[in-house]
Amino acid sequence: MKIEEHYRAQYIKTATFSGQLYVLNDKNIILNSISILEYKKDYGAIKEILDFKMQRISKNQYQIYIPGYISADNNFFIKYEVIRDAKKITLNKNECLDITKKEDGSTEIIFQENKGE
Repeated sequence: MKIEEHYRAQYIKTATFSGQLYVLNDKNIILNSISILEYKKDYGAIKEILDFKMQRISKNQYQIYIPGYISADNNFFIKYEVIRDAKKITLNKNECLDITKKEDGSTEIIFQENKGE
């Protein structure tokens, strides 16, 4: 097994919400990547929202406010990117991995040499 250098990776995240306010709870958000779409059930149409306000409310929280939308029935999609630290692991051809989801929700990954080859 070869563990490559650490690197920073960009990931796209999405969420849906109703009403005028949404709070992003995430670390390392790329602020200029945020885009919001409105879904109108009556028309089945999707419209991009360009006029929204954003305010930092704590270290890893941003409040998104969309002015001019009074009804709580408005459905919105938000998409944004975050940066995460990552590692790349390369397995040799005689190595395999076993991934197990534990009862507490964590994931266990075991790397082992494949003795059959």
